[in-house]
Amino acid sequence: MASSIGTFTRFRSFFFCTSTVKQYACNTPRRIFSTSFSAHGQSRSSLFEHIKEGYSDKPELDMRRVCEHTDQVITELENRKGDLKAIDVQAIISAWKQLKEVRKKINELEENKKMISEKVRALVVKEYILFDLLFLSFVFQLMAYKSLREEGRKIRAWLSQLYTQQSDIEKEYYCLALRLPNRTHPDVPIGDESQAKVVEMIGHKAGHRSYYLRGAGAQLQMALQNFALELLQKRVEMFGVTEDETGQESSQLLNEFVLLQKEIFSSLNLHFRVLDMPTQELGAPAFRKYDIEAWMPGRESYGEISSASNCTDYQSRRLNILYERNDGSLKYAHTVNATACAIPRTIIALLETHQTKEGTVLIPEVLQPYLGLKVIEKPLYTPVKYIGPNQPHRTTYSISKS
Repeated sequence: MASSIGTFTRFRSFFFCTSTVKQYACNTPRRIFSTSFSAHGQSRSSLFEHIKEGYSDKPELDMRRVCEHTDQVITELENRKGDLKAIDVQAIISAWKQLKEVRKKINELEENKKMISEKVRALVVKEYILFDLLFLSFVFQLMAYKSLREEGRKIRAWLSQLYTQQSDIEKEYYCLALRLPNRTHPDVPIGDESQAKVVEMIGHKAGHRSYYLRGAGAQLQMALQNFALELLQKRVEMFGVTEDETGQESSQLLNEFVLLQKEIFSSLNLHFRVLDMPTQELGAPAFRKYDIEAWMPGRESYGEISSASNCTDYQSRRLNILYERNDGSLKYAHTVNATACAIPRTIIALLETHQTKEGTVLIPEVLQPYLGLKVIEKPLYTPVKYIGPNQPHRTTYSISKS
């Protein structure tokens, strides 16, 4: 979305009335993680590269669901817009099983290596005690010592190979698995944008299509930004972290965010609608997503001016955000993201909706204190018409020589 207000991070205490929230994540600069393809067609993940550099812990993805409900995962994947296919899900499961097996072997060998080290240390101490008492015992102990050292050397060699193998499998696994989208809410419509479900229509259509964005328009932009910021700071920020005890906490917060967005646009006297977005319009993190579209007379259609998404534990698993439950155990939190308003599109909707036949623009009452105006008057001059490069009316013969 274009220039927008939103995504301020703060935990609200009433989200966690029954538990203490802690964020178990590394203290590193914020980065935006993405997945792309190299020239050779192999996928790469900036989050995985971030992990390899040591900035983050390895994410714990919900592979139990992928393995136990594979058909459902594939169906939800195919209903979304993306390049992953059913064969990729099977490849992810295969890589995950290999990775688990390798990690198991590594853990077993590390335990054996630890036991051998303890036995070697015990023998060294014992040799000093027995050397003067019994030479034969010393010989047997020395043989045992050499045998343990040889076994330890072999274990270290095996571990070296296994760690290399683990690194290769992790790259294959994470570069695919991190691209898996979130689960999909069962009520989300299936299909492309045309299948979006209109949840609510607010306001009525009005206005005209022509407008001038000059000094007063720039002031309107600042007024809209300040209005939205002040409203958010007085009430709730548009990024929330909730617990996951009943399974409904993040859904309730999503509804709260949408309610706040509706309050903003209702106070601006816009005609808008709330859409429950279909599967192909969901980003990978979104479990469910609502878009708000305002009527724009100039295009005689609706345009998106805001959105809100419930991401459940998708982001928290990748960023290692957990909270402490009443029994002291840790669980991945849920996150909800929303945008208060897309400033440029909202300005278009404001100017077109509140423009009169005379060309003036009536300023909504809530913006008047920020703008210092009740009406934006029609300019008394004719603005210079700009013709940019590659325009059909621009020719070398039409350019003045003076």
